Amino acid sequence: MTLSESSPTSLPPLSRVAVIGAGALGLASIGQLIAGGVLREHIVVFEAREDVGGLWKFEEDAEEDELVFSPSGQAIPRTRRERNHPGSVPPTALYRNLRTNLPNEVMAFRGHAFPEGTDIFPHHTKIFSYLRDYADNSDLRRCIRFNTLVTRVYHTLGDVSDEERWSAESSTGGSVRTERFSHVVIANGHYSDPFIPYVQGLWNYKGKVTHSRWWRAADKYHGQTILVVGSRASGGDICRDLALLNIASPPDSPKSKIFQSTRSSPSEVYPEGSAAWTKEVEVCPRMSLITPEGIIVFSDGTEMDSSKVDMICFATGYNFYFPFCLPSDAPWDSHPVTQPRTFNVGEGDDLLPPADKIDENSYNGGAGQVDQLDESCQMFYLPDPTIIFIGLAYMVVPFRLGETQARLATRAWKELRHIPAGLPPLAQSFTLEGNRHCVGYPAEVTNADNWLKGIGEGEAVEEEDPKEGAWKKTDQKWILSREGAKELRQELLGY
Repeated sequence: MTLSESSPTSLPPLSRVAVIGAGALGLASIGQLIAGGVLREHIVVFEAREDVGGLWKFEEDAEEDELVFSPSGQAIPRTRRERNHPGSVPPTALYRNLRTNLPNEVMAFRGHAFPEGTDIFPHHTKIFSYLRDYADNSDLRRCIRFNTLVTRVYHTLGDVSDEERWSAESSTGGSVRTERFSHVVIANGHYSDPFIPYVQGLWNYKGKVTHSRWWRAADKYHGQTILVVGSRASGGDICRDLALLNIASPPDSPKSKIFQSTRSSPSEVYPEGSAAWTKEVEVCPRMSLITPEGIIVFSDGTEMDSSKVDMICFATGYNFYFPFCLPSDAPWDSHPVTQPRTFNVGEGDDLLPPADKIDENSYNGGAGQVDQLDESCQMFYLPDPTIIFIGLAYMVVPFRLGETQARLATRAWKELRHIPAGLPPLAQSFTLEGNRHCVGYPAEVTNADNWLKGIGEGEAVEEEDPKEGAWKKTDQKWILSREGAKELRQELLGY
């Protein structure tokens, strides 16, 4: 298969499809493929873990992380297993007290409400149960191969039929096999490969450096001095965990000292009137560097002695990571979907880690954005739209938006045989430097409704006799619940 052969104006028929990942978006993809007429026996789902759920499968005792640096000074936290076996199953990014920041009725797939009596903002265990029930009730498990790790996805070599367009190599219990498919869904999520921004001299710090992927609960760190870097959901949750444990502890017991380094001002992070626990957190400016003497210097010039800090926890997000898209394989060799993050660190011995801190093999290919995708859905791989990357959007309701993407892709592959024409460019309510996939609200609603319109649903279904099974555009009840989520959570949970 050559790239020129793999860029058709009319897509080949869907005969056999591979889905990588059985988390929420993988399950949504299976459901929509089946709803679109694809037989279960023509769908093969590869799931590296022993059950569905992906991110939502909590691991209390995650393997400890180890920090190494790339030659360019990039800090890369990994378990020893990940370092020795790149692409292996990582710990999930859940902590013990995590609750959703969206109401369950907003998160749910269409036509699959959470069970009656579910908390409005469910604990993560309820989300995992919901996904397991969805897989069981929709009879999806017989499509899934558990404990199966995909190691390569590539264009099949030679002159092959469209039915064998893609090759996928996988490993189950040490047994390796190669199979061929006409279409591929990449649904491996984007919360597995932790990102730590470049900080000059981070290698000078003698304490523990970790990432929020390994955070589980505050009790392990009670009484310590913790510097949390980042102010989005995970950073705030970690600070709150530590602060609430301080408040709940006896007056004469040791308390944690909690610092939070952010790009925002203290009043932006915790506005006046915020919950009482926020008084336990001291907000600091962005961390600029750590001197050879171990002094942390912040962007405003203030300093902190790092020897008095027990741990620095980076809650700074994740890379997009597709370890099975090897740069030596086609089509990734000529049209890669990720590019290494670059850092303008200048020159000088103090700007790069010493040799004994560097792991020459540490860089893993994770990136801040995914390239080669269409401008309307950020899903179809334009050099060959028979493969899609689903669920890349940030600051959205991933279950619902990803499910709509899967519906559009199924229709494009199964019926239209081309990417729907006339779709407008992706709407964005927010922008995030270096991340073209930031969407936000209300743009996520605009996009979902545009995608449905592109396949003849949405607005067209509001007529008196909509065709059976077609979806309406986003309803007003969902919109109001989405809009009021932050205020309702503050009212019910206090944060």
